[in-house]
Amino acid sequence: MKKNIVLSIVLSLSLSLVAGCSSEETEMNTTQPVETTESVSEINAEEEAEIKAQEEAEMKAQEEAEMKVQQEAEMKAQEEAELKANEEAEMKAKEEAESNTQEAQSNNGSNDNFAAKSDTNKDYSYLGNSNTMKLHRVDCHHAKKTSESNRVYFNSKDEASSYEPCKVCKP
Repeated sequence: MKKNIVLSIVLSLSLSLVAGCSSEETEMNTTQPVETTESVSEINAEEEAEIKAQEEAEMKAQEEAEMKVQQEAEMKAQEEAELKANEEAEMKAKEEAESNTQEAQSNNGSNDNFAAKSDTNKDYSYLGNSNTMKLHRVDCHHAKKTSESNRVYFNSKDEASSYEPCKVCKP
């Protein structure tokens, strides 16, 4: 009997509770879970981890972009240095070529001068080099190389008896 009384009290209380609130409210109360402080802190921790991961990704992307810019700048500087070195080498080669051309022209000019002088000194058959003490024919290529300050002209071999004969032209 006690059992029946307890059941009827529980039943009546539950009916009064149901009668006191609308059916929609009972439905909402049963379908929506109540958030606890634990679940809120878990959500905040997940959001913080997500934000942190996103910031790290952005920092990494920025570092990669900076490295790429730095590498491009280094490559450009290296290319400019190589270009400058090539230009300097070309300029040096050009200067050497011009110098060689000028030397060749001056050598040709000195040979021409020698020929002109030998033409004016047609009376002379031999040329002595006062530095080497060698005697050459006027048309010998060694005679043409003799500097003007070392030239001594002779009409005959007898006049140049103190000079040793050239082994090439054999005067």
